[in-house]
Amino acid sequence: MIQGSSTAPFTANPDHEAMRDVVRDFCANCIDEATVRRLMDTPLGWDRDLWKRLAMEIGAFGVAVPEQAGGLGLGFETQAILFEEFGAALVPGPVIGTLGLAIPILAGLQETETAKTLLRDLLEARKTAALTVPLDSISTATIGELPEATANDGGWSLHGTVAHVIDGDKADVFLALARQGDEIALFSVDAGTAGVAIETLSCLDQTRGQADIKFSGANGQLLARGDLAQNLCDRALAIGAAMLAAEQVGAANRILDMTIDYLKTRIQFGKQLGTFQALKHKVADLYVALDLARSTMLYVAWSIDNNITVPPAIISLAKATCSDAFQRITSSAIQLHGGIGFTWEHPLHLYFKRAVADAVTFGSSASHRDRIATYILGSNPPPHVHAKAP
Repeated sequence: MIQGSSTAPFTANPDHEAMRDVVRDFCANCIDEATVRRLMDTPLGWDRDLWKRLAMEIGAFGVAVPEQAGGLGLGFETQAILFEEFGAALVPGPVIGTLGLAIPILAGLQETETAKTLLRDLLEARKTAALTVPLDSISTATIGELPEATANDGGWSLHGTVAHVIDGDKADVFLALARQGDEIALFSVDAGTAGVAIETLSCLDQTRGQADIKFSGANGQLLARGDLAQNLCDRALAIGAAMLAAEQVGAANRILDMTIDYLKTRIQFGKQLGTFQALKHKVADLYVALDLARSTMLYVAWSIDNNITVPPAIISLAKATCSDAFQRITSSAIQLHGGIGFTWEHPLHLYFKRAVADAVTFGSSASHRDRIATYILGSNPPPHVHAKAP
């Protein structure tokens, strides 16, 4: 039986590594580079059958969901391992929208029958979902104008547009955050219902979609309101950022391994590239950056599992550190591969595009450093203190 969280962060867990092997083997056999490239060129951009296999054969979607809610109850440390392997394989599909955002929200709404039913549908891959917040949202406090919810024949109608919704192009159901008078409220809205318009966007990262979602009187079912709705969405955005960080670590690890293998086999001036001292130093620096990123990500996942209050600054530290490391490693890998790294046929460009897109998802590194500075220094840091990275 795989155990959930460890008693201390960074404790080795053989069961976690067993889970990693299972997911890695599945991705290697079913979601290899050729499959990812093929799906990128399809109108959907992903494969529902593969999505169902991830749910039913591995049980991947319920890893962090409590057992009483129909999940495995293994915690976010274990789920972070899944996301690492998903990132390494560039798994196409609504990974962030459904697993990272929607499922954590619904798992916290077990008193609501609508939420229970929808959660079961997501866990068993019958439906997918997306949270209608902009791509760069850090918390509900950073979201601008929300759609309006008005009473309508005993129900609710939503009016407004949300731009750049993660996985909005793949969602069967939207968890729509809206303004209900002076309160924030959360609604469930079927993607196919009247009054919902989905504009799929052309994205740099072709393995992860976005869409603008327009509500024009769409009927929604109320799930939560007030502090409950706000707290659930803030927690989901924190979990989503932590899981995105895990994806970034997994992808960066894959790229670094790929680069080291190349340096061991590429011959220049009669010697392996990996024997040149300058390149050894470069790779060592990249490894340090990767290790630091993994440490921050694991600490956040462990803290969530053990019900430790996670200050927003800790989430921001993980997101900024992992985004920077991912971008640095992918950029350096292209240089270390020489001319071949710039070609369409090489997989590096897929990871590079993912790194650039991830850098602004759930907020940029600069915005997260501002958040860290505010947490450390208070709401009014002195004017000579600069939170942004040099």
